[in-house]
Amino acid sequence: MTGKEYLNNITVTLQNQGDFPESFNITVRANATDIETKEITLASGNMRVIIFKWNTTSARELPEGWLIAEQKIPTYLSDF
Repeated sequence: MTGKEYLNNITVTLQNQGDFPESFNITVRANATDIETKEITLASGNMRVIIFKWNTTSARELPEGWLIAEQKIPTYLSDF
């Protein structure tokens, strides 16, 4: 969580636990608004740290004055 008018780093750690390379988009959202989307490719067994920059100066506030960020990452149950 963060307040309005801050510069934030959002760090996401990803790991491909499957047997094949995977490509997907990762989107960070705040209050139903996309902050940024990045296209990621991970080889089998690899891990990667992704950093998103978020300037909340023009972000819409929640009633209590805080902003919530979330990331949407696709999940694969198995590789075919």
